Amino acid sequence: MKSFLRPSLLAVLAFAVIPFTTTRAETFFAINVSSPLLVSGSAGVYLGNEIELANMPLRPVLEGEAGIGGGKLLIGFDSIGEGLGVGLKGSLLRTWFEPIGADKNTTYMGMELQGGISSIVLSLGGYRRIDGDGDGWLGTISLGIRL
Repeated sequence: MKSFLRPSLLAVLAFAVIPFTTTRAETFFAINVSSPLLVSGSAGVYLGNEIELANMPLRPVLEGEAGIGGGKLLIGFDSIGEGLGVGLKGSLLRTWFEPIGADKNTTYMGMELQGGISSIVLSLGGYRRIDGDGDGWLGTISLGIRL
């Protein structure tokens, strides 16, 4: 029960903050194929106005993803949408059922670097185990399409 409580509280807190972060929330949904989540769906919301960094407009974003092998909660910045875009996000990943390349019921914290062309997104991540048994480090890869 304890291992289920912590991720649940994080999800409730994250979604409780959304209404206070922006007056006009823009949302997105995606379908992904990845390791360790296998097949997953995700939803995200942009939390505010874009900022310019090296002539690249980045927007703060909160994203949740759930799949057969686990789930993720990500927060960071991205410019994925029309044309070429990038993203950098911090992430909390929890495995369950049958993850690929990881032990089930393990929690990891890490970063993901994303690149996208229009609605197609490629993501690479590096994670460190913070709870549970299993490998100390985990690498992830994901290919998805935003709807």
